[in-house]
Amino acid sequence: MGKDFAIVRAAQRAAPRSPLAEPDPVPAAASAEHGGALLDLDGEEQRRQGLVSEDLAQLSRADAARSASRTDGHLPGAAARRARRHGEGGHRSEDPPCLAERRRDVVQRNPRRPAPVRVAVVFPRAREVWGRAGGEVEGLLRCLAPPAARGKPSTGAGGRSGVAWMALPALLMFLAFGLVPLIGVLALSFTTWDGIGAIQASGLTSWRAALSDPGLLHALWVTFEIMAISWLVQTPISILIGVFLAAFKKYRGFLAVLYFVPLLLSSAAISITFKALLDPNFGIGAGFGIGVLKQDWLGDPTLAIGVLIFVVSWQYIPFHTLIYQCAVRQLPVSMYEASQIDGAGRIRQFFSITLPQIKYTIITSSTLMVVGSLTFFDLIYVLTGGGPGDSTRTLALEMYQKGFMANLMGPASVIAVILVLVGLLLAQLLRRLGGRGDESMAEGV
Repeated sequence: MGKDFAIVRAAQRAAPRSPLAEPDPVPAAASAEHGGALLDLDGEEQRRQGLVSEDLAQLSRADAARSASRTDGHLPGAAARRARRHGEGGHRSEDPPCLAERRRDVVQRNPRRPAPVRVAVVFPRAREVWGRAGGEVEGLLRCLAPPAARGKPSTGAGGRSGVAWMALPALLMFLAFGLVPLIGVLALSFTTWDGIGAIQASGLTSWRAALSDPGLLHALWVTFEIMAISWLVQTPISILIGVFLAAFKKYRGFLAVLYFVPLLLSSAAISITFKALLDPNFGIGAGFGIGVLKQDWLGDPTLAIGVLIFVVSWQYIPFHTLIYQCAVRQLPVSMYEASQIDGAGRIRQFFSITLPQIKYTIITSSTLMVVGSLTFFDLIYVLTGGGPGDSTRTLALEMYQKGFMANLMGPASVIAVILVLVGLLLAQLLRRLGGRGDESMAEGV
């Protein structure tokens, strides 16, 4: 018996296994003890190994007949009948429940592959042990089966509730510092309040006062002017620097750190520094005797807008450069290699491969840039104070002057609501311009 079993096990190890074949849930030691083996074969492999299966079946029937003749007088009646019955049949036609469930899982995960055919070759020694132990062997097989065979991970209400609990702190923070203040500002826009006395409901009085003020339209125009020009300056420069830094070069890593330094500085410190450098009497122009830099940069309305856009771009280009650098590094190199084979140069690769593939990154960066332009306050307040005159007064600065300098909290709340609505509309517009897809094919963002 031991020799026959060794021959069969050698044939099993020599036979190629199908990709769909499942691992034997019984370890080698347990298989040797119970004298059994389970093979999962698909249709193609079964045809190739037909001779091996017939030899195993004949060997099993012959051995079962010899064992039944020897053990009729030694085994209990039920065990002897069980041994003779399996000696006649040669193999089982049904699988244990746990193995049948595993087989169904494999078929479901591989719907295009033909369903595997299970062949169970059982030797009489295993049937003898099965007759003696009853259901204990089945319990042993079920315990030895890997956990993945028992069922798929649960994705029911328990998993969803765990994710919900993890998102609860962020939701509470948004409610406390985002939604509740927004509701408060919306309610204040229908009141009259000087910031000190009692709040009095006044209906649409604050809305009429704010919308009829010509300074609101001027502030809105200046805001859009700074937004548009800064986007036109920041986006091309950020893309070019991001593509340049995306190459894996040592010196480019140093440059990436160097370019990121302006983003680490505060807006107030940057404003004070540039204000001192651009002073026509004591600035860098007067110190080095450079006539071009001796102009009154912050006293001329046109030059003041240009200085604001330059300072904003200098501070925030590193942030958008980092976004584009990460996006370009995610693009597959095979696309550039294929284009080189077709004879495309660097410029053609940039316009035909890089730009189309980072389309959604451009939309994300533009959304951050445009919405962020609506909230510029500290940099403008320290650098120009809204001047000269009101040439650099944006909506955020107009809201501050109305609320905290003129003590008109109602109209200031109206301007705040307008800022929120304009930001939402611009973000939605940019999302529509990007199409309905949420990610590009190559970025995975």
